[in-house]
This record gives sequence, C-alpha cells and structure tokens, in this order.
Amino acid sequence: MAVKMHQVDTFYQKLIELGATILDAPAEYSYSPGYYAVFFADPDGIKLELVHMPDIA
Repeated sequence: MAVKMHQVDTFYQKLIELGATILDAPAEYSYSPGYYAVFFADPDGIKLELVHMPDIA
C-alpha cells in the first residue's frame, strides 16, 4: 500500500524502467473514494497492484 498518491506514480515509473508488464496505468477506480492504483504482472504473469487508499493511509 502507498501512503501518498504520488508513490503509486513513482512506483509505476520504476516498473516501466524495469520493463515490467503494465496491465493498467495509474488511475482512480470506483472501488472506494480516492482509490488510486497501478496494476502490473509479476514475472510469472500473476496480477499485482500497488494502491493508495486515503481512508486507510
């Protein structure tokens, strides 16, 4: 979990630098107010995400 929204963007840029498979670029999602996440695949193709949720952070 990211404490600050910009951490999701920073992580996204690092994923790109590393050549990771990005499934969904950072965006707000309607799952919860302020839910902001990036979705990517690990080397085995498993879908992962880094999320910022202001109510929890």
